[in-house]
Amino acid sequence: MSDTGTAQHSRGDSRKQIIYLAVGGVIALLLVGGLIALFYFTGQKDTPAAEASPLPTPPTPTITVTITEPAPSATVSPMARAEGTAFYLAMPATVNAYSLVEATPNLDWESAGAIEAYTLTYSDGTDAVTVQAGQWRTDQLATDALTGLGGAAASDKSVTWANQTALFKVEAPKGGAPIFEAGFPF
Repeated sequence: MSDTGTAQHSRGDSRKQIIYLAVGGVIALLLVGGLIALFYFTGQKDTPAAEASPLPTPPTPTITVTITEPAPSATVSPMARAEGTAFYLAMPATVNAYSLVEATPNLDWESAGAIEAYTLTYSDGTDAVTVQAGQWRTDQLATDALTGLGGAAASDKSVTWANQTALFKVEAPKGGAPIFEAGFPF
């Protein structure tokens, strides 16, 4: 009887071992599957499809269109200038649609300390723009003269500025002084 009991006991132990191994294997598979699912789905619940895509989204192009009209050209012939100083000859013969039609000494600015000064009249055939242009010995003297005129200022009808030793004041009675000044090379 002892042989039979030992054989049954071994079979029972073998069955138990098989059951334990099977249950353990199932548990191990469930754990491995759960871990794989956890790693695979982590962070993707709330992520939109576009962000989850491995391909980058190309940036939206920015398109800028700038339309510029050609600068108006003068229709009036500029006056002929014979001789003069480098400063006087540097004054432009044309600015946008305007041509230099008259140049006279500016005695007020010369008496205020300018080495030389001019009142220049530019015309487009209909309207006139006046430019007072003067040159001082130093940048500081030109800045002081500018301060005496009220400092650098701009309005639709008048623009005043200094450029190193030179001082300029544009007056456009019908408006457009800043546009004229923008085309003036100083």
